[in-house]
Amino acid sequence: MKTNKDSMTRLVDVYAAKGAAMFLYELLLERNPDQNISHKVVPTYAAHLAFVDSHPYESWELIETDGDGFVGSIYVTERNEIGVFVLKKLQSKGYGSWAVREIMRHSEQGTRLLANINPKNRASAAMFEKLGFKLLMNTYALVK
Repeated sequence: MKTNKDSMTRLVDVYAAKGAAMFLYELLLERNPDQNISHKVVPTYAAHLAFVDSHPYESWELIETDGDGFVGSIYVTERNEIGVFVLKKLQSKGYGSWAVREIMRHSEQGTRLLANINPKNRASAAMFEKLGFKLLMNTYALVK
């Protein structure tokens, strides 16, 4: 558990947090197509549970505060790609950037961290740019 002592915001391992799968599904339901890269259709809850149970990420944590409870999640893939999501009603309060800074702080010196962001998600791009991330490339896909 990583903690910010000033505001009592912490990262809690998804697999140690009671109610994590349901909260993650609620986060998933809030996402709009501008925030998704990997899928355009929300999976069933059963498919979501199977995904969570597959331990798909190197680390996956919930962002929790004393005042608001779970407010979001952050994960890091085996390729050091970061994904961060915060409840819509609590966005722009600094929770996402705090969580990314925690990941940055706890990563080994010299580790390259990446963030794959839908180009329509300007708020997320701006947050990562503010944290020092630089645009590397644009990726195009053809779906037949």
